Amino acid sequence: MRPVLLLTLLLTACAATPPQVNDATITPVYRTKADGLFLAINKQKSRQDGEAGELRLAALYENSDDPTLRHQARDILLPLAERGFVLAQKRLAYGESSGRYGPPDDAAATRYLARLQAEQKPDHTLTLSLQRDKQLMSTHQAQLTSWYAKHLTTCPNRATGWPAALGSDQDYLAVRALVDCLLAYGASDQPSARLQALSDFEAIRCAAEPEHPCRAQGFALLASGQLPTEPEPAALASLVEALSLLRAVETQRLHLGPQSGERPVLSESVWWEIQYAEDQAKDGQRAAAYERLAQYRQDNRLTAKEQAFVDLTLARLELQAGQQAQAQTRLLPLRHSPQLPSQLQQSVQNTLIRLSVARQDLALTIQLQLESFSPLPERDRLLPASLFSAMTP
Repeated sequence: MRPVLLLTLLLTACAATPPQVNDATITPVYRTKADGLFLAINKQKSRQDGEAGELRLAALYENSDDPTLRHQARDILLPLAERGFVLAQKRLAYGESSGRYGPPDDAAATRYLARLQAEQKPDHTLTLSLQRDKQLMSTHQAQLTSWYAKHLTTCPNRATGWPAALGSDQDYLAVRALVDCLLAYGASDQPSARLQALSDFEAIRCAAEPEHPCRAQGFALLASGQLPTEPEPAALASLVEALSLLRAVETQRLHLGPQSGERPVLSESVWWEIQYAEDQAKDGQRAAAYERLAQYRQDNRLTAKEQAFVDLTLARLELQAGQQAQAQTRLLPLRHSPQLPSQLQQSVQNTLIRLSVARQDLALTIQLQLESFSPLPERDRLLPASLFSAMTP
């Protein structure tokens, strides 16, 4: 695990740039997924970077909750795939087998995997994913048929042309598509229904794959909108798994766009001490760097912003020394600090989630995961609103 990588990169970028703006507080601004994609798509269209740009544009379209926009991704990818672009073939294989563009189909996946096999470059992830879905359908057909019929309309953002009911040798693809839709494009006015559908599917999958982490209980608790006050360890673990999966597929919503390039005002002395500590640590003098910087923070009347940036450097040194608990305590007050640039606030939050998982602090992990959804404009379409009103400050 490298919990501080992004934190380090952002901190280094800030430390290497002269101050340019006044000492104002910062509140992260999240755009809706649709608005963020609109801006990104139009920016990409204005660039002239050939096939690579077309692939990036297709990836943006494919992230959309709107199935008509996702179909535009297929229109871009298909001619590229036919001309031999492997990344286009791969995206088509995954997208068509998951029903992202229309009726789920495994023809593109079959061609893609056969070509890779001939070149002795197999895609194990896609191969195993398809095999697991086929196996699950063969062993739990009755349960999955009932599940599909019950929850087909739960994902309002599904593509057109899906089978209205199961009853063919392609059933496993229809189930695969519905799960993918519920996860990646399932934001709706009834988030509890979506989460319960995922819980019901996970219960079937968990019975077939008992060796894998089970998210069924976690999704059911989220669907209820009420987290237990004294949950069992198994429930906590399932909640962490469920929220981790949701966060993984909601990257587009959780991502803060590029900032203006402005840097906070810190005194020359503070920048110098931060850089000196960085250089000492690189030179193998981590303990001396930490002691000097901690003493500097204590002896000098620093502004709140300067204290925040010094604390980030101290936390980094603590993590390098394996002092995870100490670093976590130092970073927790900074996760929503208005003294830090928006992207750095987000980086601290992500670092804390990885730290809490590594330290098996499941209750804190759940709180931090829910907090990461809290500022999203669409949060109440992703999770029940009651989960946010009950959050611990």
